[in-house]
Amino acid sequence: MATHDYVIENGTGAAVRSDLNNALAAVVTNNSSSQSPSTTHAYQWWADSGSGLLKIRNSANSAWVTVGKLDGTELLPDGSASSPGLSFVDDTNTGIFSGAADQINVSTGGSERLRIDSSGNFLIGSYGTSVPGFGNSTVGMALSAPSDGTSLMISRASNVAIHANRNSDGQVISIQKDGTQVGSISVTSSATAYNTSSDHRLKENVATLPDGITRVKQLLPKRFNFIAVPETTVDGFLAHEAQAVVPEAVTGTHNEVDGDGNAVMQGIDQAKLVPLLTAALQEAIAKIETLETKVAALEAA
Repeated sequence: MATHDYVIENGTGAAVRSDLNNALAAVVTNNSSSQSPSTTHAYQWWADSGSGLLKIRNSANSAWVTVGKLDGTELLPDGSASSPGLSFVDDTNTGIFSGAADQINVSTGGSERLRIDSSGNFLIGSYGTSVPGFGNSTVGMALSAPSDGTSLMISRASNVAIHANRNSDGQVISIQKDGTQVGSISVTSSATAYNTSSDHRLKENVATLPDGITRVKQLLPKRFNFIAVPETTVDGFLAHEAQAVVPEAVTGTHNEVDGDGNAVMQGIDQAKLVPLLTAALQEAIAKIETLETKVAALEAA
């Protein structure tokens, strides 16, 4: 365990021999010492026992470059997108680098393409936020890693953001709650179906829907435009008004806000109004048929 200036001084045979042995000891131990060698050369090795690192002198003989730990652990320079710490002989601007503490980045052609940040978020094309498109217009993709599980965020400036394909008829997306399927999106060669659970084996206390006409008269259809699209007028309902008649068609609470005072908007699934509308129509048809029978009887009298 020694360093040496690699200059053999003139002296007696014993002195020269001792100096040579010291120089050889420095060579075979890679200048092992807690202090850097006093005399340095380009590409010279130094086993820094103080920090536990193996270092090599750079080509300009101006600095030490760490190449690993003395216990055999490989270490890479942090690098950058244009000069990654781990790259390829014939493609030196493509590889892996670390852009910040506790972060891994991948670059191709000198540009960053992928990042795993210090929170475990997996980001592609978007590095300013871990939730691109969620409350912002940032484009990119992220596998966000909050404490309650992973969520997928995808945002694109234009064109389709998500493509789902299967090459035969059937489910292309399965929607589950607690590991049990509660809905799906299915495709055929010519159509798409948005399915919710409805099998009779999932239901009990089945009864005919009463008072269809009475309840339909309580619905308050409106004409309006959304604030974000003032130039377009549409037909629809106000969620809280429809909720009073068909609660299962509406999600959320009227005028709800979160802990920061931000509005939590209600939503409506207008397809859930169909059973009530069907019941009301059947009641109306029954009344019409009764009236037609009476009119026919009067005309025949």
